[in-house]
Amino acid sequence: MPPKPPPAYRSELDRLMAEEGVTPLGQPAPRPSRPQAPAAPRPSPPPAAARAPRSDLAEALHALEQARARIAALEPLTGALAAKEAELQRLRATLALREAEQIGLTEERDAARAEAEAARRRLDQATAARQDLQRQLDAVPAAASLAALLTGRDLRPAEHAEVLAGLAVDFPEALRDAIQVAPAAPLAQLLEERVALTCGDPSCAPGGGVVHVQVEPARCEVCGGSDIARAFQGLLDACRQSPATPLRLLIVGGSPSYRTQLDALARPHRGALRLDFIDGKAKQRVQRVRDRVRGADLVVIWGATIMDHATSAAVESAGGATLAVRERGITRMLAAVAAALERGGVR
Repeated sequence: MPPKPPPAYRSELDRLMAEEGVTPLGQPAPRPSRPQAPAAPRPSPPPAAARAPRSDLAEALHALEQARARIAALEPLTGALAAKEAELQRLRATLALREAEQIGLTEERDAARAEAEAARRRLDQATAARQDLQRQLDAVPAAASLAALLTGRDLRPAEHAEVLAGLAVDFPEALRDAIQVAPAAPLAQLLEERVALTCGDPSCAPGGGVVHVQVEPARCEVCGGSDIARAFQGLLDACRQSPATPLRLLIVGGSPSYRTQLDALARPHRGALRLDFIDGKAKQRVQRVRDRVRGADLVVIWGATIMDHATSAAVESAGGATLAVRERGITRMLAAVAAALERGGVR
């Protein structure tokens, strides 16, 4: 059965009055009808539960606390992560350093290998040169001494000198060219020690045990044509006879040029003579002068040259062996010192 259409109302007021059960004025009241049982109400959906504002706030606070708790739980992990990152950076730096060291070691290894290879080549060259030299030595006939050759000629030892002297007089050039010395050192030493080239001056005459060859003064091995060198040689001979070897000689005074000449002459003979000098003109510290005097075997006061009185007095007061030389000239001074040493009296 189709639903009954709603009644039509003349106005909105009539509709509202009808809904409220109000009868409009001027209309008959409706006839009361038999009471009917009210229709069962339609079930309506349950109303939505209202949410209180306080419940929302509590949930938000709870969520916030949970978030904070999670953040707090992550903080140790954050620190650990930072530490791991720092450790990673350190390991990277260490790795870079090790790589640089490895590169350096590789370069050193390559350089060492190159040097070893060069050394091996040099060794091979030296070995080849030694072998070549050995082959040359093997090809050289064995050397024979002059005595063996003379004996092989059926000459007795007493006859050797006679034969050599005769060859040297009659065939000097042939004998010289025929003699070859290998090694040359023994003969060179013999010529150095047993042959003396000197001038005719008696002060330059060699001692015994040598072959004396007289030459012009410029070639004299003792004086070289110089009076000073000849006098100095006499001083050296006297020093070698002195108990003190080397003799420590202190010369006080003398000109700068004299001191320079004497120092140059004495320098090659420090095994026999040690020279020291004090400038006689300049003022010296007394204690220093005394120390140098006490360190000398003989002090020569060269009084003929310019001499500071205080220096001379300091030398004399220091004690020790002294010799006053009044002669002028370096040659006479050297001769006077040599004569004093030979006499053994130095005061």
